[in-house]
Amino acid sequence: MAHPRTSESENDFFLLKIDLFVEFIGQMFPEAISLVKQEAELLTQGYLLASQGVST
Repeated sequence: MAHPRTSESENDFFLLKIDLFVEFIGQMFPEAISLVKQEAELLTQGYLLASQGVST
């Protein structure tokens, strides 16, 4: 997984989609897993920063 799940992220479908994509690439194209994990972490960080202060 790209990041540990917290109670806030458990129902966040964008973060879940990122995690599932990383798992999928790990199974289908394991040679790329390092790059995909890095990209997923950057996407996650950007998303969390952009979401600060936004209530759903």
